[in-house]
Amino acid sequence: EIDQESFDVHTSEMSTLYSQVWWKPHPPAALPKEIVAKYNGSRMAIVGWEIDQVQRTADGDVSVPISASYNHHYVSQLVGAGARLRQVKL
Repeated sequence: EIDQESFDVHTSEMSTLYSQVWWKPHPPAALPKEIVAKYNGSRMAIVGWEIDQVQRTADGDVSVPISASYNHHYVSQLVGAGARLRQVKL
């Protein structure tokens, strides 16, 4: 039996109006503390990756219909505790 679990990570808020384009990257988003503690100093296999854009409401997260948010340039990076991202000039 394979031990699998899931968790959610929210990025910083972004706000656009109809027809606007968002080109700015989000700042790094932390994984849940319990996941970091569980896998600290070891490896973690990611066997699935789902993306959902949501509106945060008082009643919880509400998925944004794909027809309301056109997003085909999604990029994500996951790095270990000892890794550092740095910007380089080409």
